[in-house]
Amino acid sequence: MSTQLTPIMEINQASHNRWTALVQILECQHVLQTKKGSSYKRLMLTDSEGLKFTAIIFSENLNYYARTFTQYRRYRISNVFVIPCDPRYAVSLYGFSWVLNKRTLVQEHPDRNPVNLPCTYEFKPFTRLHEHAESEHLQNVRGIVVRCLPSYEQGSDLVSRRDVVIINEEKLPLVITLWNQFDEHEGNMLQSMQGPPPLFFGLRLKVTTFNSISLTTKPNSGLLINPPVRDDLQLRTWYNNNRKEINDLLSVTNYRRNDFLLPYPAETNISSIVSATSHFDTMKTAWVKGTLSLPEQERNLSYTACSNCFKSIEADTTWIVTCPSCHIESEIQQMSRLTVLIADESGVMKANLHTPELEKFIHFSPKDVQISEETSQTLCNSIATAIKSVYIVAFVRAYEVHFQGTTDIKVNIVKAYKVNDRAAVSNESDNMVHRSNIGEGTSTTKNVSSLAATVPLPSAGEIEKPLEVKNSKQVPVIYLLPKNKPEPILMAKHLVPEIPSSSSSPIEQKVSESVPPLALPVKEDVPRESNPRPSKKIK
Repeated sequence: MSTQLTPIMEINQASHNRWTALVQILECQHVLQTKKGSSYKRLMLTDSEGLKFTAIIFSENLNYYARTFTQYRRYRISNVFVIPCDPRYAVSLYGFSWVLNKRTLVQEHPDRNPVNLPCTYEFKPFTRLHEHAESEHLQNVRGIVVRCLPSYEQGSDLVSRRDVVIINEEKLPLVITLWNQFDEHEGNMLQSMQGPPPLFFGLRLKVTTFNSISLTTKPNSGLLINPPVRDDLQLRTWYNNNRKEINDLLSVTNYRRNDFLLPYPAETNISSIVSATSHFDTMKTAWVKGTLSLPEQERNLSYTACSNCFKSIEADTTWIVTCPSCHIESEIQQMSRLTVLIADESGVMKANLHTPELEKFIHFSPKDVQISEETSQTLCNSIATAIKSVYIVAFVRAYEVHFQGTTDIKVNIVKAYKVNDRAAVSNESDNMVHRSNIGEGTSTTKNVSSLAATVPLPSAGEIEKPLEVKNSKQVPVIYLLPKNKPEPILMAKHLVPEIPSSSSSPIEQKVSESVPPLALPVKEDVPRESNPRPSKKIK
């Protein structure tokens, strides 16, 4: 006699244990550690209707279930402990999560091949990823894996990492960095795969500004390789029809500096200087615009860097070295840098502009700058003249610098557009055609934060020179004296709330105190200079 299956929505804490549910494994996440040092593993499950929910296996049962579950397979499960799920972290309308122990009965469903996933996912277009750069708003992407680069160890603790490159219908390559267990498991799986390039779903990935825009795994990220999905989600037909164009693109494109991932912004996405600096405590990136000027430079304009990660290294450009930052054997590249001021009607922002973005605004190559400094011939006056009153639209990133017990915030220009005048800025924004949005949603929780100090702007008659003030993180903001003074804008801060520690049972108490919540995605190049062949190799 066949077992009667119970719908997931009918299973709750009041249900007796004599029920059986049919579920499919979406994700078998890697073993994680709680703050107290205990281990646990989280499973993402779905029923035949596409209803997603989570199950947890604690440390004492990890070995018991070590070889039980296979991704994409279906199982009949009985005798689980049902606990309420905090609604802020629920992945569906089902308000409960399961805890699996040795009393739980798990039987594999006799499918010859994995059935298509019945659930849906929301994916972010590659050209919209920058909207969540350097934030905790994790994103989902879909693409075909076209490169799987070698694994290597990085840092003093020698953590493992690997870069993979995916591409989607936008025909834009995107780098995703796999760390530690993701490298050792999914990275090795991708490296060993033969045949057509695999389909790849990256879930809950962090957007970074490393090498323009890229993604990186977090401990609770999920990777789906060749998931069984319906044909219109496969991308295989699209890839086969565009294979030659994609191969040509990869042969000439430096996918580590993909400028197309930072397209010219809409006017509504550009912040004032005051607004951008006031919310650097919570949002590390922003689009700003204004006129350029050159302040006094506090360091050399010329330097050398690793051609892979662009971190500064004092070495000759004819050398090949193992970079102490990325641990990759790399050539040494000549680079230039400037500290510039960007001014709009609200204030002035000090920012660092590096190669290759710098060469859009000056007519001197990095080699020219190097020679001028070696011969004690400064180019500062010529550079100041070249960039004076030039309009720039820039994507900037703020980062913290710790020195002698103090914390300061610096700003780097990640992407820059040179615009002739104010009218051109507005016209170019209005004429931009933005790609359609895929999978927009809303944040799980929003709170307004006033971490930045609100400083009233003086009137033109009160002082005769610009007034420099600093916010709570010591970010310098030089307020100009426009006739109509703007008010500083405090942006909304997206906070991740704490899980309530109170619960009605020991297991619920253990889950709420030990297991971090599953972070959900928010719903809502210039090529490098070629160097001569190196003649010296240093390890």
